Order: sequence, then structure tokens, then C-alpha cells
Amino acid sequence: MGSTPYFAVVGSGIYAVERNQLSDREISAMIQKVLLIRCIRELLHE
Repeated sequence: MGSTPYFAVVGSGIYAVERNQLSDREISAMIQKVLLIRCIRELLHE
């Protein structure tokens, strides 16, 4: 079985990571981290 690309849409960028390189927990943690940074930036701009 080949590795299935996992597409995560975060903000303006689309991240494609290989499923066999990152676990689901690491992927979700990476997404949450980027979303948190986006929220902080939006709060600072207001």
C-alpha cells in the first residue's frame, strides 16, 4: 500500500503531508497550532 496524501486546508495555504510520515495526532496538532497563530494575529490587528 502506498502512502495516502493528507490534505489539510489551513488559512490561505493547503498542506499536503504523507500519512505514513505523520500520525493523525501530529497532523491535528499542527493544524491547531496554525489556527491558533491565525486567531492571535487577527486579535492583534483589531
